[in-house]
Parts: sequence; structure tokens; C-alpha cells
Amino acid sequence: MKNTRFAWLVSLCGFLLMTQPGCQQRGQSAADSPEIESLKAELQAIKHDLDQVKAQNQELLRLMTARNSPPAPAEPPSVNAPAPATPAASTPIVAAQPPAKAGAATQFWISSTGKRHKSSCRYFGVGKGKYGGPTDGTPCGICGG
Repeated sequence: MKNTRFAWLVSLCGFLLMTQPGCQQRGQSAADSPEIESLKAELQAIKHDLDQVKAQNQELLRLMTARNSPPAPAEPPSVNAPAPATPAASTPIVAAQPPAKAGAATQFWISSTGKRHKSSCRYFGVGKGKYGGPTDGTPCGICGG
């Protein structure tokens, strides 16, 4: 008896659920929904746009590499061809030549900072400067110039 009541109760619940508004939507498959169909169409459009952007990106990359690469040489360099000139890595500092007349003016070097160096000082004749006398400039702290 309990089984028949239970079966009757389940049947009644099923009937009530089927007669409720909106039941038709529950019975439809997910593929038939207009909202899902519009989302699928939008997804296809996005995929198409993505493919176009990828193609444009590859074309731009090809153009950039073609523009930045050096042109191919017209002919290969021969073995006897002179080597291309290369600029000097650094210009050596050459000490200034003393003036032609000898005297007190050749015994001191006045650097660009205004320091006076004796001929025995390691800074004598180094860098920018000029020859000077014993009263020119400020004495060097090392040699006492």
C-alpha cells in the first residue's frame, strides 16, 4: 500500500511540474536556444577576426624584418680586396712638445685644471695644458710644482 501511495505521489508531482509555466523551455535541447545560437554566431565572428589579425601581424613582421635586414651584397668580396677602413678605437694622448727656446718656461706644465707640475712629476705633459713658468698656476700637491 505504501508503494502505491508513493508512486501516485511521484506521478502527481511530475504532472504538476509539467503543467507549470516555463516547462517548455526545460524540455527544449540546449542547441535550440536562440541565445545560445547567437553566442555561437558571435564566437564564429570573433574567430574570423582573430584569424585576420594573425595574418596582418605576420605580414607586418615580414615587412619589418625585410626593412631592418641589410641588403645582400651585389658580389662576394674577393680575397685580394682591401679591408674596409675602421675608425681608431681611441686616440692616444700625446704630450705637448716643449717650446723651441729652452728656459724656465719648459720646466713646468700647467694642466687644464690650473695645477703647476715639475718635469719630474708624473702629471708633467699629460692631458690638456701648456708650458709655464714657476709662478704660473697653483702648485701640484704631489710634486710641489
